[in-house]
Amino acid sequence: TNGGGVFIDGGSFTMSGGKITGNTADYGGGGVYVSSGTFTMKGGSITKNTVPEGKNGGGIEVGTGVTFNLSGSPVVKDNTQGTGENAPKNNVYLPTNKTITVTDALTNTIPIGVTMESGTGTFTSGWKGIMNTTTPPR
Repeated sequence: TNGGGVFIDGGSFTMSGGKITGNTADYGGGGVYVSSGTFTMKGGSITKNTVPEGKNGGGIEVGTGVTFNLSGSPVVKDNTQGTGENAPKNNVYLPTNKTITVTDALTNTIPIGVTMESGTGTFTSGWKGIMNTTTPPR
């Protein structure tokens, strides 16, 4: 029901390349659902996954007790909430006060759309010190 491609409940999962694509979850995390533990994405792609309309994390849904690390050349795009031509993009969903930790330089220019439970605020840590810019792209 959660995590159409990968479901993480405790422990850690490191993605170093590869693809998670074309999956569907009934509730959250069409590509990856992280209930607890650590998800480290060092490249690879999470694309064309979906959750039903009104649910979260077409690509990745991060739980409240989770560490999400990002580095390398990650691609998280074209994941949706619902199906059809006009389904809204829904790539990464973060609960309130949860951030994505940038652990090493990101080496591509593909933006990763982030939806936040609270709607606004800081959604990364480590960005400025590693990427030498003050604002990450959304």
